[in-house]
Order: sequence, then C-alpha cells, then structure tokens
Amino acid sequence: MGDLYNKLRVLIVDDDIDDQIFIREAIKHQYPNSELISFYNGKQVLDYMLKKGVCEDFSHEDPHIVILDINMPFFSGFDVLKELKQYSFTNTIFVMLSTSDLKQDIDKAFKLGADGFFTKPDTVAKYRIVIKEIISKRTKLSTIHVEGLVLNLEKELKKPGTNLIRKTYLSEKIMLLTEYLCNK
Repeated sequence: MGDLYNKLRVLIVDDDIDDQIFIREAIKHQYPNSELISFYNGKQVLDYMLKKGVCEDFSHEDPHIVILDINMPFFSGFDVLKELKQYSFTNTIFVMLSTSDLKQDIDKAFKLGADGFFTKPDTVAKYRIVIKEIISKRTKLSTIHVEGLVLNLEKELKKPGTNLIRKTYLSEKIMLLTEYLCNK
C-alpha cells in the first residue's frame, strides 16, 4: 500500500478495554506502523479533537480514522459524531462500532455523518476483517477527495485572469495529485 497506510493515525473511542485491545491488535496486525490512541469516553476524544490538549504524546494532526463505540459514559458515540461533524475533518473517516445492529442505530449513525457502521465482532480475527473493510472504505473516500481537488484546481487554472505564477503553482499541484492517484 501507499505511504499513507504505512502509518495510519487512528483514534479508538470505546469504554470497553477488551474491545480496545481487539481493535488495536487487528490494526497493528495489518498496519504495524500505525499510530493509535485510545479514549475511554466521548469527552476525552472531544477534548482531543478540539485541540484542548488531552494527549500530549500524540500528534495533533487530524486522524485518518476515528472508531467510535455508541454507548459510552459522558457522551455517546452519536453525540461525539454530531459534534465533530460540525468541523472540517475532511480526511478523517468516522466509523461506528456497536453491539447493536438495530436499523434505527444504523440509520442514525449515517444521518449524523458516519462513513461506516459495523457490529462489534467477538474475536480478533473478525476484527481484522472489519478493519480491512474500514481501510478499504477510507481508500475509496480518499480517492474521491483527491479527484475532487484535481477538478477544482483544473477549474481554477482555466479561470480568466489567473496570472502565470498562480497557473504554474496550480499545474504543479495538479501534477502531484495526479501522480498520487496513479501510484495508489
């Protein structure tokens, strides 16, 4: 896989320590250089994501993936998702994990902006399958995002009145993004 996947930044938000261990093991098995950080309730991850400095040992770059349990103390996964979707974490995908497979929970998650919803597996092997699906979804979303950037840059490049320096800059950006897409 590309450089992006050599070091994924993943936030795991779940009050169940066993589930956290399963998720960490599944990610590390497939992506050993991943940067993982765990939170045990919704308040902790909101503080972190909104840059209030809860975790000094983790870079404050936006994570690639946020995995949220639905039922947690202080704020539910739904509450966290609703709050964070107000901000522009464009490269972050939000995935809900729950013991619930109720249609109303799944519908609510997607209505609030989740990029995926998975029922919690009961073994590390099953978690590995879920993690693969999450990464696959992220790859597809990243490709769509980059393709959109290229289209926007191409439109700007064709605007009347764009000066030569700006055109050169835009052309270089388009070339880099196109190269990224070709190497995926």
